[in-house]
Amino acid sequence: MEDQNVDQLQEIWNDILNAIKPGIDISKPGFEAWLKTTKPLTLFNNRIILEVPNEFAKDWLESRYLNLIKDKIKETQGNKLEVILATPEDTKDLINGNKEENRSSKINKSETQSKNILKNKKKQDPNKQSP
Repeated sequence: MEDQNVDQLQEIWNDILNAIKPGIDISKPGFEAWLKTTKPLTLFNNRIILEVPNEFAKDWLESRYLNLIKDKIKETQGNKLEVILATPEDTKDLINGNKEENRSSKINKSETQSKNILKNKKKQDPNKQSP
């Protein structure tokens, strides 16, 4: 699955929530407290990132309801997705981490290109010594 727009993503999440039966799969208060407060952020490369309100909710969902969520995703979407639970703070770190990663990648690529240029110059003129 490729990156989904916000409306499609919300529709997918609503389908998943509708497949979870309060009172059967999870208690009604549990559904309201833990799943209704979770919102989808993005879906790409077979990963769905769900934002949870805080670290406690993240731990609770991971330990008690992650398999249920994964099962309902497979049931409603027809395929398995990696589920990533993220707090608002995690989301900031992911965004900032990606920016740093991209910046670092560009720097490394630039350094590699510079080294290759120097190697090629030496190959072209083997008698000329570098300064």
